[in-house]
Amino acid sequence: MESSSTDDPPPPFINFLPKTPSATSFYEMPRERRLKLLVAANGPKEVAYAQTIAVRLSKEPKITVKVVVDELTHRLAQEFPCFANRSLHPPSLSIETDYFNGAPKRDGSTAKSTGAGGHSIPNCQSNREIDCAQRRAFELVDWADLLVLAPIDADNLGRMMAGIADTLLLEVLRSWDASKRILLVPGMSTHMWENPVTKRQISKLHRKWYWVRVLPPILWHYNAPPPSGDAAGNSAASTPESAIRAHSQQQEQQQQQSKRVVQWSGFAELIGIIKNHADLLSLGHDVDIAALNGGRAFAPDSGFSSAGSKKRLPPEIWSMILEYTGDWELAAALDVFTKLPMPTHYGWRRQPSHPDDPLQVFMHELEWTLLTAQTDKICQKLSEAPATIHDLSALAIKLIFKFSLTDVLTYVEAHCPLVFRNFDGKTVPTKASAYFGKTEILDWWVRSPSFLEKQYDAEALDGASKNGYVHVLEWWRRSGLPLKYTEAALEQASAKGHVRVLEWWREASLASPPGVVLKPGRALICAAQYGRVDVIRWWEESGVNGGHQDAICKVASRWGQVEVLELWRELRGDDKMVFNHQVLVEATMYSHLAVLDWWKGYAHGTLPRMNGRRAKQVEYRTMDIEEALEDALGDPAAVRRWWATNGLNLGLGTSEWMKARYL
Repeated sequence: MESSSTDDPPPPFINFLPKTPSATSFYEMPRERRLKLLVAANGPKEVAYAQTIAVRLSKEPKITVKVVVDELTHRLAQEFPCFANRSLHPPSLSIETDYFNGAPKRDGSTAKSTGAGGHSIPNCQSNREIDCAQRRAFELVDWADLLVLAPIDADNLGRMMAGIADTLLLEVLRSWDASKRILLVPGMSTHMWENPVTKRQISKLHRKWYWVRVLPPILWHYNAPPPSGDAAGNSAASTPESAIRAHSQQQEQQQQQSKRVVQWSGFAELIGIIKNHADLLSLGHDVDIAALNGGRAFAPDSGFSSAGSKKRLPPEIWSMILEYTGDWELAAALDVFTKLPMPTHYGWRRQPSHPDDPLQVFMHELEWTLLTAQTDKICQKLSEAPATIHDLSALAIKLIFKFSLTDVLTYVEAHCPLVFRNFDGKTVPTKASAYFGKTEILDWWVRSPSFLEKQYDAEALDGASKNGYVHVLEWWRRSGLPLKYTEAALEQASAKGHVRVLEWWREASLASPPGVVLKPGRALICAAQYGRVDVIRWWEESGVNGGHQDAICKVASRWGQVEVLELWRELRGDDKMVFNHQVLVEATMYSHLAVLDWWKGYAHGTLPRMNGRRAKQVEYRTMDIEEALEDALGDPAAVRRWWATNGLNLGLGTSEWMKARYL
């Protein structure tokens, strides 16, 4: 990257930087979200496709797989959580008829329902099994982020569109969350595929079932039998040997005729779409809030580029700032020289990974064009998109969100509408709120005709609270949309130390008309775990009952938070501290010598402002401490020395080990 030729301030798009303070430490970094993929297929032969997809994706670190098929294979059962597709009808109380000979079945075999193609699906044998299957369908729908039907046959396709739910798979489809996408691969004969009924069904899926994406079908046909000549016609007048030979020829012809030829060219496309969904799901989890906020001071609206000021930073200072933030993408967009390496783990490449694929080449060029953050150039590049483009890469979406390129989103919506249809319905509001803090993107989303059904969940507000985006929380409050959130909002804000977020929630709960109910959850415990003394003080002084006060001493001892213990003593008073013998056990097991010293000082009245006055006794039992020493982490030798110095005697008799002792 070449250095900038001028020391001009950055362009206006740098306003994407967060507006609220935040800090991120190593042990608080979020874990990357994994795509929960449910792979399903129906039919005894089609299970091979589901198995191939599951095995192909099993080594992807961003994907976890579960499978639903008609017949379980040994490999599927060994490698994946998989479930047999079962009929939800109990066996009939009447005697089942054997359709081959017209006689009742009396062999005691398990009743089965006949599926498409003549294969059978086991019935549930009792109402209890039906309830179990329905509960499993509910859990799978709740668990999965993406459903892949590869393939679904004509019979089940029709049943799905009619709303029938008489098997486990159809129950899943009937109760599917429409904010999550389904990748549907039809599987049927070439004649079925060309039938007007199928065309009408596929057309309806495209027009009304917006959560279903139809992919290239798996088609099959049968080989035509070879000419039989006069063998069959002359067999009746021939010798017995000729009749036998003719019968053998007929059998061979039937075998040749029954050979099924399958055609499917969409496997690679399907795998690529699934991987892109996984990348989109994890999008934003790598955003360094602390680094982004570090650049807020040099945003134009902070005063450095005001009309009345001619102050400018030299290029060397810009280089130092951007190297400190570690943001290679921002440095490239600003054309500022840095020594930062290209982040290939984010997908950046100098050359496209597949130079022979026009779509891959275009996406590679689009990503580099997006890096300029110049709307005109980006829209010009999008106008050159291949007709087959239906998805944008996760990296492209990231740059659009990062630089708040709402005009680009409008262009994509007008000229590539399938891109947003193939999105998970919650992608835009969730990423803009929880990870990028972009109210500009939210303003675009709320007005977009592509998202008439405003699909979002608690992750949007929970994530905004976690990352300290007060301006995003305020946007949601003023949007008029229902506020969806869980206890995680206040818990994560407390763990991160976002007092401004906590204050926003408190004020929102007191506003008129009331519409926000505070959900403290375990927020106070989270603050104690991460040593957020300012948050703990806020909870005590805010008048909001966060609960779990009795657990503060134990949690602080477990995590080595001496400052929390001292603050809690200050807030509660020496005589009102609530704790038990576990505070010493936890500190011993995790080798927190500073915590042990603090409890010793508390017990002996040597802490600040105690003036030698002892408050409560700090109890322990020799047996508990010995077990903690055996399981101790860190430096057990140092902890053993501490206890040896402070009166622990491991040579006592068995009866003495259970007695309560005090520091």
